[in-house]
Amino acid sequence: MSKRRFTEAQIAELSQNKNISKCSAKSITYSKEFKLSAINKYYEERYSPKMIFEEAKLDIQLIGLRCA
Repeated sequence: MSKRRFTEAQIAELSQNKNISKCSAKSITYSKEFKLSAINKYYEERYSPKMIFEEAKLDIQLIGLRCA
């Protein structure tokens, strides 16, 4: 588990993304639709995790994607 903490401003920014259902200082919960779409894109369409998050307009630097 990450020790990263999101600020109130970051939480507000993340919460505006339709692919995020809930966000707190410690964690992000992605929508069910995003999870299913991400799995499909990864296995069926061979998208990389970075491509999936970029297409979803999620800031990789902010969420801390390690495999980018």
